[in-house]
Amino acid sequence: MTDTTQISLALEGGGAARAVRGRRHRTATASAVWTVVLANAGAIVWLWVRGGNVTGLHRAGDVLTSLGRLTGLLSAYSALLQVLLLARLPWLERLVGFDRLSVWHRWNGHVCLDLVLAHVVLIVWGYALLTSSRSRARSRRCWAAASTPA
Repeated sequence: MTDTTQISLALEGGGAARAVRGRRHRTATASAVWTVVLANAGAIVWLWVRGGNVTGLHRAGDVLTSLGRLTGLLSAYSALLQVLLLARLPWLERLVGFDRLSVWHRWNGHVCLDLVLAHVVLIVWGYALLTSSRSRARSRRCWAAASTPA
């Protein structure tokens, strides 16, 4: 082999090694970012539990409204992540890459929407179950009176 061939092979090998190191670094960084995100979600759940949302759940309505509160907290956190993922923060974009942030943004959007919908359904359903039958009868009478033509 000539000297130029050896030099070009050495450069190519060094470039490949650098690419592998870069890929490993980005994967490790992505894992660290996900660890922080999941740790924050765990802290939110921990605060929800410590706030007394698990005690005193004697009726189905209590359980549903409590779960509705949790999904509301997690959906707010997910919405905050949506903003941060595409805020084009230079340090985050350098660490993870914009292509990966865009993919995470898309999947987090699905999670955020699902959590918001679950929050609405659980809260409405839970409060409907907690409403006494007397209040329901009163509501039906008011609705009937309001919807009856004069």
